[in-house]
Amino acid sequence: MTPKDSMEITRSDLEHIDALTPVIVVPGLTPLWSPPKLSQQLLKDSGLVYINQNAARHPDSPLEPLFRALYMTRPSFDIGAINVVTDRNNIRKLPSFVMVDTNKERPESIIVGVEMIKNTALFCRSSPMNQDHVGPHDFKGYGHEFERAYTKSQILCNTGHHRIISYRFCGMTFIIRHETEGYCDSKAGNISNNSASTEQDNVLAGKLGSLSISPSNNVSHHAPTGSKLAIKTEGHGIPLSATLEIRLAPLTKLCMLQMSHPSFGSPRHQN
Repeated sequence: MTPKDSMEITRSDLEHIDALTPVIVVPGLTPLWSPPKLSQQLLKDSGLVYINQNAARHPDSPLEPLFRALYMTRPSFDIGAINVVTDRNNIRKLPSFVMVDTNKERPESIIVGVEMIKNTALFCRSSPMNQDHVGPHDFKGYGHEFERAYTKSQILCNTGHHRIISYRFCGMTFIIRHETEGYCDSKAGNISNNSASTEQDNVLAGKLGSLSISPSNNVSHHAPTGSKLAIKTEGHGIPLSATLEIRLAPLTKLCMLQMSHPSFGSPRHQN
């Protein structure tokens, strides 16, 4: 990263809602990290599982929720100054395509739709399936059940929270949308009071917080002209440093990872 490159800055948030028609909440509020006092046996994941929720819920325009949330939070945002708009999944897949390890099996093929609008490239994620159903005799891990047991939903009927960030890298400006599984509440003692929240995070969190509306049954609910996507205004901003990405792995794999990366899993590890 060069001196001209900048770190991540939160631009907006959105949350998908379980409904018959596509609905998002802006800025929403990712689930609160609320671990049980005693350890418990988890059920295996089952039922509906989203692979690409944005496309599953709004197949006509998977990127529309990103732009709607962005312009609700920052109406004067200049999208023309952005070089790439994409989901994080595309960024994660591209290196495996470029840097192929000849000693390993060739990775599965990937498809990324790219549309150029003047100087801005829009990367649209393409998946064979956007959602899956895990049957009672199938095994796909414990990740979703872990999230249900260790986090507490803050928005009624939410099915997934996404954060929109921007940064400069190698002279290019990116807008990235990524899923966030939860956040730690410093007031509740879940994270250190010395959390490395940046000043920009705190300022933006305050601006997003001004969008908060009290009871959920009074929130605004409208669909922009010509769009099937309905939008509610509810929730408040969370500093980027307080957000969590939850991943489960076998204990043996975690031990190996901790040996190679001593800071991984430490109480002060920042996301």
